[in-house]
Amino acid sequence: MQILAPLIIVLALSASLYKTIDVWPKTQYDLQKIGATPQQATDVVELRGMVEKRQITPQQAEGAFKQKYQAQNEHGELVY
Repeated sequence: MQILAPLIIVLALSASLYKTIDVWPKTQYDLQKIGATPQQATDVVELRGMVEKRQITPQQAEGAFKQKYQAQNEHGELVY
């Protein structure tokens, strides 16, 4: 009983918190997994949210991202 009661409490708390708190947004994780920096991933998520709320157009979001992160490598190719 001394082991069972704490186990039940932990399971109950885990079940109540499951999917209620976004510890690390999956979109940010996926972007970082393919090579985006943490700041780029945060900006993309923020811009997507603004597009979904119709605060800006997708073209404005893309333009803002490119303006902030656009650079050229040694061959003159655009790098984001």
